[in-house]
Amino acid sequence: LKVLIIGYNEQESFGLHIKEGLHELGHDCDLFDLRVTSQIIRSNKLLNKLYDLYRLTEAGEENICQRIIIKIKEYLPDIILTTHDFLTPKQLKDIKNESNALLMMWFPDHIGNFGRAFFINGQYDYLFFKDRNICNILNKEYGLNAFYIPECANTKRQHKADLSVKDKELYDCDICTVGTMHTSRINMLNNFTEYNVKIWGPKPKYWAPID
Repeated sequence: LKVLIIGYNEQESFGLHIKEGLHELGHDCDLFDLRVTSQIIRSNKLLNKLYDLYRLTEAGEENICQRIIIKIKEYLPDIILTTHDFLTPKQLKDIKNESNALLMMWFPDHIGNFGRAFFINGQYDYLFFKDRNICNILNKEYGLNAFYIPECANTKRQHKADLSVKDKELYDCDICTVGTMHTSRINMLNNFTEYNVKIWGPKPKYWAPID
């Protein structure tokens, strides 16, 4: 199968992990990067932020859609797989009009990150989530082809490593998680104060109730 993955092509990105996993299974894959192609904009935080805002405009959405369609015509995939709810229903309709490939979304986050939930009206052939409850609701209430896929690891990149004494001092803990300290995560981790917990990610906001 030829699979075109739509997401971010960078170290530890969800799309890159999927690409490597599908390659391991013997499939032909390519990863379309939604971000701007200009390295000048990518390397400048302000310009990058402005481009992210442009992406949300009608003109920006049309620009991205046309870039994707050009890639589809070049690559001729059997499956188009988005790695989040990136595309609007209009973009997905335009893509459907240009390709007979199966259109799928693999959503890696929890329900709190549904945002505008474009996928509900997105004409996807299949949807994949890591939460069975999400799948049950989307199946029963909306009639969507939503399926459960458990979280997994890319063992090519994520594996046990030999640690020095200094490494052990830095990384040793009872519980470890990676991500932002959003309110629900803070609330949950408050139940584990008797353990040595380490969270790897951006510095918490000033309002976060963390002692």
